[in-house]
Amino acid sequence: NISAKAKGGRAAKPAALKANHAFAVVGSRKGEVDLYDPTGHNEGFDGRTDGHGTASVSWASLGATFNRLQVCLVSSVGALPHATCVRGTWVPSEGASVGSAGGSTNFSTFRTNPMIKLALPAAATSGGAREVQLLLGTADRRAACRAAGQPLSYPP
Repeated sequence: NISAKAKGGRAAKPAALKANHAFAVVGSRKGEVDLYDPTGHNEGFDGRTDGHGTASVSWASLGATFNRLQVCLVSSVGALPHATCVRGTWVPSEGASVGSAGGSTNFSTFRTNPMIKLALPAAATSGGAREVQLLLGTADRRAACRAAGQPLSYPP
């Protein structure tokens, strides 16, 4: 649980991050986590930024901002194009708008883009290395859709 309130800490205001957008976690340290916007833009970040799409936000703010976590088991480390680089190369989707990295879950390339790399010690794996990828998603309109078949639109 990354919620500061649940751990007895101060409740945080949500970070000013784009809604309906996927971010990669590319680093962390005590009190902060680094988020990367695969489009390379710093728009909407309210923390420190590097000017190229990476911003540092507090863990408390991260917990107040994101409402879901997606975990994907990767069957082969060798099959990953970004195995030697945490950020990797973001693959644009054929149907993605100009400037999009195709990393959001509404693009078919979502599964092929890197999220976060968690390496397991060799002793913890039997039959070869295993890797897990995590994706954090910001709160979006899906929570408001209650009836089956309701249309869901994403902003450009």
